[in-house]
Amino acid sequence: MPNREAYQKKALTCLEAAEKMSDPQERAAMVAIACDFMKLADQVGGQRDPKTHRSRKDHKRGQEDG
Repeated sequence: MPNREAYQKKALTCLEAAEKMSDPQERAAMVAIACDFMKLADQVGGQRDPKTHRSRKDHKRGQEDG
C-alpha cells in the first residue's frame, strides 16, 4: 500500500500535468484527480485536515493565533 508521500507525489504530478493542458475541462479533471490523491494521502497519514491539507495540530494553532 502506498504511503502518504507516494500519494502526494502523484498529486503533484497531476498538478504539473494540468498546468500544461490547454483544454479547461481536461485541466479541471486533472486537478480533481490531484485532489483525490491528496485525500488518499490524508487517509493514509491520518493526521491532516482534508479541507485544508494542513495538519490538525497546525489548524488548531491557527485558530489560537487568530
